[in-house]
Amino acid sequence: QTVMLAGATTVYLKSKKLDKIEAPAAHGTDQQQGRNLDYSADLVKAYYNEHGEVEKLEATGNARLVSHAKTAETTMTGARLNMFFTATQNDSVLSSTQARGNALLESKPLPVPGGLTPDTKIVRSDAVDVFMKPDGKDLDHVSTLAAGTMEFVPNQITRSRRQVKADRMLVKYGANNEIQSFHADTASTETHPSQDDVAKKKKPATEIAATSSKTMDATFDDKGQVKQILQSGNFHYSEGVRKAQADNAVMDSAKNVMDLDAHARISDDTGTTVANHIQIDQATDAIDARGAVATTHMPDQKPDGKDPKAAAKTSDQGGMLDPGEAMQGKADHVVSEKSADKSASLLHYIGNAQVWQGGSKITGDRI
Repeated sequence: QTVMLAGATTVYLKSKKLDKIEAPAAHGTDQQQGRNLDYSADLVKAYYNEHGEVEKLEATGNARLVSHAKTAETTMTGARLNMFFTATQNDSVLSSTQARGNALLESKPLPVPGGLTPDTKIVRSDAVDVFMKPDGKDLDHVSTLAAGTMEFVPNQITRSRRQVKADRMLVKYGANNEIQSFHADTASTETHPSQDDVAKKKKPATEIAATSSKTMDATFDDKGQVKQILQSGNFHYSEGVRKAQADNAVMDSAKNVMDLDAHARISDDTGTTVANHIQIDQATDAIDARGAVATTHMPDQKPDGKDPKAAAKTSDQGGMLDPGEAMQGKADHVVSEKSADKSASLLHYIGNAQVWQGGSKITGDRI
């Protein structure tokens, strides 16, 4: 069930047994139950053990390997591919592959009848190592030995396209070639709005969420959906006018909540919050800040579009706070939320509370 077609080929024998093959302009197939391999290159060298079973394939020049399994089609390309096989009782199964020189690994899931097809995953780097599960049919883990990228290309309009850039990456797979966990060093990410969000005008196509950190660890559910992302070391985040930073950040996808820990800071066009710990509900924009909290709240833009400072000059100046000036505050705990009609922000200062504007100050246990 193994066939190789090539140009002028040299076959080496050892003790009258097949030892090595050198095949230029080669392409071949290896068919097994539940998994088929197709490979091609400018030059293929095949090495065999004493039982005539292939142990290694070296593919050089425009090298390409495609593995067809029940759940996914996995394609690997590079200037050079080294494929290693493990001998079984009556055959050899692919155990690992090394790709060197402009390496690419694409795992494309097959359509799920009546279900939701997971994302296509694409890894690019100058050096990629791929390890298969013991039966040689599905991916076990993938590592990059040089800087590279991993891209999640959605096969559903409700999913977002995501890309991770890193110096090193380690990807572990569970069942059905679905990612189980992901680790990256010196990582940066980009998340684009889904086609559905753009079509419904929930987000513009240009509004990209970007993050960076020294390390990144992500866990996934059995359907390939992100469960949690932990980014440690000099974390930065930006999406539209919103920016955030902290020593560490945890994003819980199920709750749509981001936790910023240590030297946390978040800002947008309405103001800035600094604290030891900040939790952000990304669905409602509610903020819960704890520990040495300091805030700056910018003047609210009037619905009619007038300059708030100009409007304040003609407004009643009998109140203590000027609606045209920035307001600052401090407390042990601050909660920011939208009013019921979402027309205004509500700020709750709790514990050693202070709010001031210019020479005017309010203090209390709670403001």
